[in-house]
Amino acid sequence: MTRIAIMRPGEKMENSAALAKRYGFDPVCASPLEVRILDSEDFDTFLARLKGGTLDAIVLTSSIGARALLDLAERRMSREQLLALVSKTDVLSIGPQTSKSLESIGFRVQFMPRTYSSEGILRSLPDGWAEGKRVAVIRSDQGDQRLIDGLKAEGANVSEVVVYSLVPVTDTPEMRALMSETLAGKIDVFAFTSPLSARTFLEALEKAAPKETARITLSDAIVAAIGKPTRKALEAEGVRVDIVPPEATFERLLASVDEFLKKAGRGH
Repeated sequence: MTRIAIMRPGEKMENSAALAKRYGFDPVCASPLEVRILDSEDFDTFLARLKGGTLDAIVLTSSIGARALLDLAERRMSREQLLALVSKTDVLSIGPQTSKSLESIGFRVQFMPRTYSSEGILRSLPDGWAEGKRVAVIRSDQGDQRLIDGLKAEGANVSEVVVYSLVPVTDTPEMRALMSETLAGKIDVFAFTSPLSARTFLEALEKAAPKETARITLSDAIVAAIGKPTRKALEAEGVRVDIVPPEATFERLLASVDEFLKKAGRGH
């Protein structure tokens, strides 16, 4: 059975592993990142703007951000109050998983791009949509600045609301086991789902072995990146990327790996 390394935040790991098994993979799971909710005056300002009717749109760039938004809001008000406030704005989602999380909360998503990325949002917005719009982007502290810059360039008044942080965590039993399995050549596929998780994994691997050894180990396996930013982060570190799915979702990443193996005549 093909062994695939899955490196996602802990909140997503159980569902990710189950999905990998449905595709016939043997998942080896380790989270190099920990999610920490960030409370701040910026969030209070965001809520005040919602209450005052001075926001036209909210953009959410991850399912974790959607859950962090709810967590922070429910420290201050009921979910019903939040939904009433948000109903007065347009809600933009970066992709299907984020939309699913938002809809499970009770939000109504008005817009999702054809390509699930920050660039996809910018390309898919109707001409002139952003001009004069008051937009809040709900994001992590590692968010893609191109979305902010692009919206501003289109004439939007943009505020950033950082609601969570992704903190590298490598000294865990799961990460140590993954390093050992990797260096022993027992991982067939590496599935990287963000630039930060890719960089964190590589840094941890280089602490466990010389850089040259680490790169040789990866070159013997199949490397998949969920999207262009993740691919660029890997390639900047000298890692060859074999697979980038046409849509930046974890399921499409698994499907692309499955297709790649079948074309190569390799089963699971």
